[in-house]
Amino acid sequence: MVGEKQRHVERGIRGIMQELMGNPYALETVYISVIVFAGQAQLFVPLTDVCMFSMPSLPVGSGTALAEGLKLLMRELDCSVTKTTRENKGDWKPIVFLFTDGIPTDNPDATIQKWRNEYANRATLVAVSIGEHANTQLLCRLTNNVLRLNKTDDASFSSFFSWVTASIEMSSASLESSGDGEARLPDASGINLEKVTESSSYKTKEDGLILLGQCAQKKEYYLLRFSDAEGSSGDFVLEQCYRIDKESYLALSGKQDVAQHVSSDRLYGKTGASYACPCCGNRVCLVFCGDCGKISCSDGHKAECPWCGNAGVLGTGGAIDVARAQG
Repeated sequence: MVGEKQRHVERGIRGIMQELMGNPYALETVYISVIVFAGQAQLFVPLTDVCMFSMPSLPVGSGTALAEGLKLLMRELDCSVTKTTRENKGDWKPIVFLFTDGIPTDNPDATIQKWRNEYANRATLVAVSIGEHANTQLLCRLTNNVLRLNKTDDASFSSFFSWVTASIEMSSASLESSGDGEARLPDASGINLEKVTESSSYKTKEDGLILLGQCAQKKEYYLLRFSDAEGSSGDFVLEQCYRIDKESYLALSGKQDVAQHVSSDRLYGKTGASYACPCCGNRVCLVFCGDCGKISCSDGHKAECPWCGNAGVLGTGGAIDVARAQG
């Protein structure tokens, strides 16, 4: 979700917290936790009283390991949610909002089955496809509450997170009065949030591609997002570059080798301030190393690959196979 979608999600979560802070039911009953998953899954924010919750910037990593995210969620339900017994009243059933904008890069079949068999009755899971690139049919195997946010503009995200806030507030109030353990979800009509079922006929669309670059000057990482080139088949045009935190990216990325590659002659860069290296400002952010096949930046004349140390003068050469980032 690097880029605008990531910023929308961060703003949305902060907006939820602001609204909940003004709700007396929420102040008494709501705890928040955040799990992030890419190639690995991490407990980003442990279960925290809403009054003490602070939303940091979300990390990014390579991969969409849905199975790893679900495994960590199940461990957290075991460890952090108190069950009701004859002697003690436990926690109410949690609401889990699963946000995804991609196709899993692992095989989640067995983990989904474990969730359905052992955990589905312990939490209300709402899976939300951010845009049209997630596998909604797979999500329908995970939960009956699958929604698709069809538009990802400012207004749609704002309405969507208002709906999430209303879901938390409605559940908090209804659980306070009924105590039946079931969450209540408000009507989602009118906000580009579409209910998805197993019979819905959606084709999952590939969301361009993401490549990883390293700054030749500062040795920091950046991601390059490419979109499909209009009127072509298999070509991609550079859309935006994003500076990322190297340490958190490596910690969250998958450890397995990347199987997918793309030929450099299918990739087209652009010039201008928006397409300079986001780490050092070098005017060229898309330089392919002929030795290791990885990407770095250049001042437009000389190039020294920060990945392998190869140095030379920029010029034209043959096509290079470039490893794609996962997810």
